[in-house]
Amino acid sequence: MNFWIAPTGTAVQKYRFVGDGIREKNGWSFNWEYKDKIYLDHIIVEAIGENNQKDRYFIKIEKDVTQ
Repeated sequence: MNFWIAPTGTAVQKYRFVGDGIREKNGWSFNWEYKDKIYLDHIIVEAIGENNQKDRYFIKIEKDVTQ
């Protein structure tokens, strides 16, 4: 399990690797320390299965403006 960050918008930029997951008894976990930086990007979760088959899932990060 790999985790990447990709910028939003129309800019053409490559994904940036932010870490890999740790296999646990009931799934995967990932700890990412991003300090006070605000991200408005996409997190890409890349699952790697048998025969090195890769599936990617995109998660959009948005700032909560209600706080």
